[in-house]
Amino acid sequence: MCRVSGTRLMLLGAAIATFALQGCSAVGGSAGPAPGEAAAYRSDLSTSRQAQSAKAGAELCEASTKSMVVMLRGYNAFITRLNDVQSYDKVGDLGDKARAAMIAGTDMVKPKQTAEVPGDLGTVVASFVSSSSALGDVIGRRQTAQLNAASTRWTGDRRAVLDVCRTYLPALPATSATTTPQPSPDSSTPASSTPATTAPRPTG
Repeated sequence: MCRVSGTRLMLLGAAIATFALQGCSAVGGSAGPAPGEAAAYRSDLSTSRQAQSAKAGAELCEASTKSMVVMLRGYNAFITRLNDVQSYDKVGDLGDKARAAMIAGTDMVKPKQTAEVPGDLGTVVASFVSSSSALGDVIGRRQTAQLNAASTRWTGDRRAVLDVCRTYLPALPATSATTTPQPSPDSSTPASSTPATTAPRPTG
């Protein structure tokens, strides 16, 4: 009786071990996703990131173009008056308003400069924000000699943003800046210059 009982126990133990091994094999075989499922997941993830990046780019472009309208209103009014009177002392508060417009414009853009923004757009917008701040500082300090260089850089950066943003926005507002006066070679006051354009109309 003892031998028979011992044999049954051994057989039972073997059966349990076999079942356990089979169970582990089944679980281990289904632990990871199938190759097709992994590829589909990666594709969905990539598509989602691209969509987020495109959305961030569109939002940054929208904020940038709106900020340009604000900046150009203040800048054009200031520079048109400066062309006429040839002196910071005679522009009234238009210099302060132009500088305030630059600050307000950059404040509109900065919240949209996020990590999701595409690199090419992020680079040109960062340069635009920097040159806008620099131009505002020049105006605030009533500097004449530096005004042309600061304005030229700002205009170039603004156009670069518009060029890149054509990829992210279906239609862009027309923006233009009044010509900056050229400094007289023998004077610290700017020479006469006829304004080239008027301030743009706000869009939307």
